[in-house]
Amino acid sequence: MLNYDELRAPAEDGGALVVPLPPDCTAALRANRDAFRLPGGSGSAPDSGSDIRLLDRPLSHWRQLTRECLSVDPLRPVIVVGHQPAFIHPGVWAKNIVADRIARALGGTAVNLVVDTDAPAHPILDVPTLTSQGLALRRIRFADLPAGFAYEQIPAHTAEESEAMENQVRDAMGECCDRSLMPRYFNGFRSAHDPGDWVDQAAAGRRAIEKEFGVSLVDRRVSGIWWSPLLVDMILHAHRFAEAYNAALRAYRQVYRVRGLNRPIPDLEIDSGYSSHPTGVAGGHRPPQTGFAGGCVEIPVWAYRRGEARRRLMIERRGSEIHLVCGGQSFFHATEETLRESAAAPLDTGPWVLRPRALTLTLWARLLLADLFIHGIGGAKYDRITDDIFRRFY
Repeated sequence: MLNYDELRAPAEDGGALVVPLPPDCTAALRANRDAFRLPGGSGSAPDSGSDIRLLDRPLSHWRQLTRECLSVDPLRPVIVVGHQPAFIHPGVWAKNIVADRIARALGGTAVNLVVDTDAPAHPILDVPTLTSQGLALRRIRFADLPAGFAYEQIPAHTAEESEAMENQVRDAMGECCDRSLMPRYFNGFRSAHDPGDWVDQAAAGRRAIEKEFGVSLVDRRVSGIWWSPLLVDMILHAHRFAEAYNAALRAYRQVYRVRGLNRPIPDLEIDSGYSSHPTGVAGGHRPPQTGFAGGCVEIPVWAYRRGEARRRLMIERRGSEIHLVCGGQSFFHATEETLRESAAAPLDTGPWVLRPRALTLTLWARLLLADLFIHGIGGAKYDRITDDIFRRFY
C-alpha cells in the first residue's frame, strides 16, 4: 500500500514522481481486471469485485456497458486520467504521458476525462512577463463566467476573441513566446472542428501539443458521459450513501486532524425528518431498502440549468415517488421501478442537468470505467476518502 503522507512533488527541475513504479502499475491493472472478472486477467484473483452488484446486476455488466457507451473497447485495458479543461502545468500533464505509455505497452486505451462540469474559481491564465523590476505575472482572462458556472457553459471563442487572447499572451511573454508551446496551443485551439464551446477548443489546443510529443489519449467530456447506473443507485439508496460518505469524511478528518466540517469538502446534508433501517452490512450484502419520512437527503451531484450556477441535489420520497429537489423545487419525479428501468441510458430530467461532484466522478470512473486510474498527488490523497466510501457502501 502507498504511504500517501510521503508523497511530495519533486523539488528539482525536471524531476518526476511516479508511484507505484510502472511495473507495479501494470500488476495492479491486471489484478483489477481479475477482481472485476474482465477479459485479460489471469483468473487467479479472489472472487471480490464480482460480488458487487449495482441495481441487481453484476458490476461487470455495467463496466462493459459503460465502455461500449463511451466507444471504448471493453476487451482492452483502460487507463484513465482526468483534469479540468483549463491551462495545466507540466506536473498535471505528466499523468497523460504515463497513461499513454502504459496503454501502449499493454495494448490498452488511455482515456482522458475532460472535467467540464467543474466551475473555475477564476477563469484566468497567469502569464510570466519580464519587467524592469524582474519577473512578474500578468493575469489574462479567458472567459467571462459568473461564479459557480461550469466550464461547459463557456461559449466558443470567435476568431477575433481567439486572436485577441493570443496577442495578449504574446505581448506579456515577448520574444519568449515563440520558444514556448503557446503558439502551438493557439494553432490547435483555432483548428477545433465545429466546436460546440470553449471546452472543445481548449481540448484541441492541448491535443495539438500532445501530438508533437507522441502522446495520444481518447478525450471524453464528463458532461457527455456521466450517466445513470451509479446515479440511480445513489438516488435509490440516498440515505445510506450519504451516511457512508459522511462517515468516510469524519474518519479522514480524525486521522489527519482536520478541523471544520467543510474541509476537505462539506458533509452531505441529511434531513432530520428522515428515518431508515439499520445501515450495517453483513457478508457484503446490502440491508433492506431504506425509505424517507418527509425529509430530504443530499447526494454528491450538481444540478443546474443552462445559464445558472451549480446547485446541490436533494432526494425526497413522497409516497411511491422519488423526487429530485434543487433549491426547494422538485424538478423531476419517478417511481423506483421507472428509475431502475432507466439505468441503462442517460436519465432525462428536461432542462436540468445532473453532474458528478469531485469524489463522485472518481468513484464512477474507478467503479465503472478504469482498470487503472492515475491521480496527481492532491487527488490521490483525497481519494482515500473514496476508498473508504467503497468499503462502507459497497
